[in-house]
Amino acid sequence: MKPVGHWLNRADKALTRAMTGVLPEYGLTRLDWHLLNVIRDTAPEATDSAVLSALAAHADVVTLTTSVDAVLTGGWATRTARTDWPSPTTAAVGRPPSPSASRRSATCP
Repeated sequence: MKPVGHWLNRADKALTRAMTGVLPEYGLTRLDWHLLNVIRDTAPEATDSAVLSALAAHADVVTLTTSVDAVLTGGWATRTARTDWPSPTTAAVGRPPSPSASRRSATCP
């Protein structure tokens, strides 16, 4: 019998493959999806520094900034104030655009 860590790793890889196949249709990456979850879970207090802290294990600041820009450009989230990273600004999850609209406006890093 294989240890539980083996099965968790396989489940994570299967989830990653499935999401990698679906998310680009909406102009999103898995990191973008993680970002949207952090915003949802911490709204309305979601700040750039909170997002950076929550996702630091997944990506560096440059990659996270690209992801933030992608979800903002795609209309998946909005920011109430614009300042430079990583200073705090608040963000809120917006109404997701249609798949065809997000393909036109969002970038997929």
